[in-house]
Formats: sequence, structure tokens, C-alpha cells
Amino acid sequence: MHPLHIGNQEESYGPKFNQTEEAAATNQYRYQKYEIEPGDPLLYESDDRPKFFEVYRTRVAPYSYADFDGALYARVNTRIPSEAESQPTNILPKYSDSATMIDVLMPNVKYYYTVRQVDVHGNVSNPTAVFQVEIVDENGTVYPLISEYH
Repeated sequence: MHPLHIGNQEESYGPKFNQTEEAAATNQYRYQKYEIEPGDPLLYESDDRPKFFEVYRTRVAPYSYADFDGALYARVNTRIPSEAESQPTNILPKYSDSATMIDVLMPNVKYYYTVRQVDVHGNVSNPTAVFQVEIVDENGTVYPLISEYH
């Protein structure tokens, strides 16, 4: 797939988590097992555990993924705490394959979300589809509306 960039300029990607999204994406081209050039599709596969998920949220309907630039809402860590977190250990940290978060939404307001994974080596996945989420409150009757936004 072709990489879909959000444009996050934080230096929290790459092998040492000290590169921008753009620099980490350039490295992904070098890590591929076959000769490809920047601009070609990348091979995305699940070869490492996620370190965290980036949740992007905006109240303005996006036109493209670049509209989520500056809208990083949460980083949901997948690290599983050890039983003796304060004790020195030689065991590498463990990570789960998924994570959850609790969010607080204002009723009758549309929110737009996309999420992407950053693995333990700082490699960034493509973002998910964009989802429109609204908690509707009609005179005390409350229900969610969740749909993919195109």
C-alpha cells in the first residue's frame, strides 16, 4: 500500500523514537526486502508488536488525513506492567496486541477519529478509516451514532 501520512512533526518515531513521521517513513523504504523507491507502495505486515496506538480526533470534518495534523488526541500504550514493576529485571517488557481507552464526548457533537499503530521499533502503520462518532441526546434518550466517514 502507499503510505498515508498525517504529517505529525513530533520526533517520536523510528528505531530510537527520535525521528519525525517523514524520516521514519523514509527508513521504511530502506527496510523493505526488495528494491523499491520512495513513492512506491510499501509492504505492510504484522512482524512486531505495537508499542502504542495514536488516536487522532477532530471536530471538523476532514478532507484528507493531513487534516488530522496537530489533532493527536491520545497515545494508548500497549505495555503490560510486570508484577514487580519497581524491581530491576532482565526480562524485556511485554506488549499486548490491542488497547482500549475511555473518551468523554459532548452530546450532539460530531467527532472524527482515525487511529494508527506504532510498533516497538518505531515503524508507523497506515491510519485506519476515518470514523464519525456522535452521542445523540434527544430529550434524555441517549444513543451512539458511529459510521465510517467518506
